[in-house]
Formats: sequence, structure tokens, C-alpha cells
Amino acid sequence: MLIPAELAYEDTNVDLTITRTGDVIVIAPARATMKEMIAKLRAMPKPPSVEVREPIEMPEREWD
Repeated sequence: MLIPAELAYEDTNVDLTITRTGDVIVIAPARATMKEMIAKLRAMPKPPSVEVREPIEMPEREWD
């Protein structure tokens, strides 16, 4: 099957997911797995410091 050029992704290094439901074919960029996402987050540099935020006082509300 050939994909028309106007529908193709410009970046050819993108992993794609192809799903077919009846006569409909959906081609979309593949999403990273949860394991891959966690690995990417852990690879990020640690922040030099963490900002400590003061708690916000919430007013009491009456419930009807």
C-alpha cells in the first residue's frame, strides 16, 4: 500500500502505529510506553533546588 505524499509525515524517522477498523485505516505517531516515558523522565537533570510552597488557606463552605 502506498501513502499519498501529501499525507506522509515529513520526518521519516517517526515510529508509526497503523490501526485498521473495517475500511478505515488510521496512521498515527506511536506513543511511548509508560516504561519508556519513566526512563526519559529519570534521564532528565535534577533541579538545583526545589521550591517549597506555603499551603493555601481554603475558606469553609456551607453545604446545603
